[in-house]
Amino acid sequence: MDTIHFAVSIDLIITSGALAPGPLFFQTISQGTKIGVYSGLIFAIALTVFEFSLIMLLDLGFLAVRNEIFI
Repeated sequence: MDTIHFAVSIDLIITSGALAPGPLFFQTISQGTKIGVYSGLIFAIALTVFEFSLIMLLDLGFLAVRNEIFI
């Protein structure tokens, strides 16, 4: 398995895990009943920023290993 295929596979696995219902899903519903409809938007933006940064750091690590550049 080449490195690019491996990195894409990991990205898909991480994304599917983020889409599965879990504690954050139920917390969003709970806060939505208290705060209102904007709480879902706040949770979505926060999760997007967090997950995007994790995926980019993971990909950066794969590229460093592939190119044998270690910072």
